[in-house]
Amino acid sequence: MMITASMLQSFAEFLIAAFIFPGLLFVFIAALLNQWYMRKVLARMQNRVGPRFVGLFGMLQPFYDFYKLLSKERVTPNYGRGTLYAFFIGIGIGSTIATLLFLPISPFRLYGFFDVVIFVYLGIWSTVAFAIASLMFPNKFSSIGVSRLVSLMFVYEPTWFFAILTPIVLVSRHTSGISYSVLGTIEGFSALLSNPLYVALTAVSLAAAIISLQCKLGLQPFDIPEADTEIIAGVYTEFSGAKLALASLFHDVEVLAGALIVVFLFLGGPLPFDLVTIGGVLSIVLKFLVVVFLLVAVKASSARYRIDQAIGFFGYPLLVSLVALVIATFV
Repeated sequence: MMITASMLQSFAEFLIAAFIFPGLLFVFIAALLNQWYMRKVLARMQNRVGPRFVGLFGMLQPFYDFYKLLSKERVTPNYGRGTLYAFFIGIGIGSTIATLLFLPISPFRLYGFFDVVIFVYLGIWSTVAFAIASLMFPNKFSSIGVSRLVSLMFVYEPTWFFAILTPIVLVSRHTSGISYSVLGTIEGFSALLSNPLYVALTAVSLAAAIISLQCKLGLQPFDIPEADTEIIAGVYTEFSGAKLALASLFHDVEVLAGALIVVFLFLGGPLPFDLVTIGGVLSIVLKFLVVVFLLVAVKASSARYRIDQAIGFFGYPLLVSLVALVIATFV
């Protein structure tokens, strides 16, 4: 097969997207900066100061914490599988980064009819990979945490899927040339603003998406797989040093990716500006900060559910997101 210039260009764009922007380098920096933002917001809500000494306003504190954990002594329990742990954490981070390639910020964009299926599949794999990674260090508290994580996954993943599918269905049904594509939905998002019913359905789906994202990220009141006062640290019990650094980074990457997905699929991304303008970039950043602020506000103002309470509670957002999807399918 003859290699053409266009093939080389596409391969170069893929490498840039995967490893630089919006790939590994960008995700690492942005995720840790977002961790600083979340810590500062949470501290202010709890009448504390938060990070303040390392870097300007303490912005480099998460980077220092990550480095410090990497330099700690590596302790692996009996029958632990450190290599497999790193492999599955890498799978989780990689699958999360891959979801960003569906967004218009990526120079190499994944796009195709019904690509929402692959998009959701990658999102599920991030949770599955983390659950398997936690089981690489046998511990009864880790096992309990993983069982809770998997139980929650069966309620929040369908809610997340139905929620993000609603705007995709609306745009696909009422915009020519778009067939259930994530990128196509984002580029045709303005079509949702033309009808009050579409706006209402998107708003309802946004609420369900925020709730499911709160649970997917393990933030209060859904920090049940961790539950330090009940099961030590749950899925994090055997993590220390470099293993804890990777687990923390994985969580920060999930927060970053989840908030960006909400911004683009439910809030129009750069709208009312174009993507490649200063206004468009500022619009994305502002919406992102608002979404993260909302996640932190819920975390700061709520107490942890029991596992049975959480599963029972999710009947409501699951039903709401499903009803919104059904209406979107037939309007």
